[in-house]
Formats: sequence, structure tokens, C-alpha cells
Amino acid sequence: MISPIPNRNANANAIQIPKRVLVVGGGPTGLVSLRNLIERGKFEHVELWERRDDVGGVWYIDEHQPKESNSQMPIKPKWPSPAYKGLIGNVLPTFLSFSEFPFPEPPSTLNQPFPTLVETHGYLRAFAEPYLVNEKIKLNREVVNVDESEGGGWKVMSRDWNDNDSPGREVEEIWDAVVVAVGWYDHPVWPETEGIEELKKRGLAKHAKWYRGPEEYKGKVCILSSISIYTAS
Repeated sequence: MISPIPNRNANANAIQIPKRVLVVGGGPTGLVSLRNLIERGKFEHVELWERRDDVGGVWYIDEHQPKESNSQMPIKPKWPSPAYKGLIGNVLPTFLSFSEFPFPEPPSTLNQPFPTLVETHGYLRAFAEPYLVNEKIKLNREVVNVDESEGGGWKVMSRDWNDNDSPGREVEEIWDAVVVAVGWYDHPVWPETEGIEELKKRGLAKHAKWYRGPEEYKGKVCILSSISIYTAS
């Protein structure tokens, strides 16, 4: 959601319309928010910051490994997607499409109507392309903190991983409003199941965040919960 500029001195019923709006997160929600704010809003300046090197959120698999460095320069963190090769969605293209930007038809996968991981990321990348070209989307910008500014607006602290001379350089900016469009897949949550800690210690329980396909489970008996996989040897 958009947080209006705090203004404690103004009339309680008055809302000051923001001029500069920042969208945090380049997944589907962030991308469509950016489009709507730019093309359907009345804001002077709108940008989207994404901490990874491409848009798409969980639909973008980043297989690049962090570069080793012999210097004291910090190395950019890696935020892997919970998706995996061969993933096929469970939502029809009609319901995946943004308004005025239909999903290509038909999906390339034979005998089933759902788009693959590659097709979904390709769709999101095509949607984002105009905003990447005109630099309304800035990649490799990691937002680490957002605080209400005493002078009005929101103080946004970020790390700029595009800076070759000082990678991860911290930058502080004031924005009138911030749209938080980040996901919730960074921190796995386990169920409170009796014995699960022992299974984890023995390597027999794996969170769905780290599932990368069925190959490693061939010939094994597995139990699936809503977020975890339990393996019996």
C-alpha cells in the first residue's frame, strides 16, 4: 500500500498527495504497482528498486554464484528463489495476465494449460522491459530499512550493488511514499511437529524452499507436508 506523507501539523482530515513514490520489490506485485502508479497515477516521479539482478521475484532463478574477492570489498549477498527448473504453475494464463498486457497463448508445454517457470518469467520480463529501458526500475538496489522521517516522508536506507568502486555502498534518500512489495520466502518456517528437529539433524527433513526437483527422491519413500518434505531412507 502507499503510505501518505506524515504531516502532524496539518488538519487531521487533510491528506497530502505524495510526489515521489518508491516501490520496493520487482516481483509481480511490484511490477504492476509500478505500471499503475506511472501510467494511471498523478505522481511526479516513481521508481522501483529490486535487490537482485533481474525482475520476476520467485519466478526468476538466479544461478550465478557470488564472485570471490581477494580484496576487502564486500561481496553482494545471494537471495535464491524457492523455484526450481521444471516448475509448472497452477494458475491459467488468463488469471496471470495484467490488464492490457495479455499472457501469450498458448503455453509451450504440451498437454497441459499452465505456464512453465520460464514462460512466466519471460512474461514478467517483457512487462518490465519499458521500465528497465527508461530506468524506472533499478536493479541491484537492496533496501535495508524504511523509517518515518521527522521532516515528512520516509527515510529509505539502501545498499547500491551497482557501485563498482564501493559495492554495497549505503545510500539514504527521502521519499514521499513507499510501496512495500517484497515477498516472504527468505525465512523458512517449520511446523511444530514432534520429532522434526531430530529429522532435520539427520538430514531427513527438507523445507520446500530448498526443493529443486524430484530427482534426489527417486526410489525413496517421502511424506509431504504443506511446507516440508520428510524422507525415509
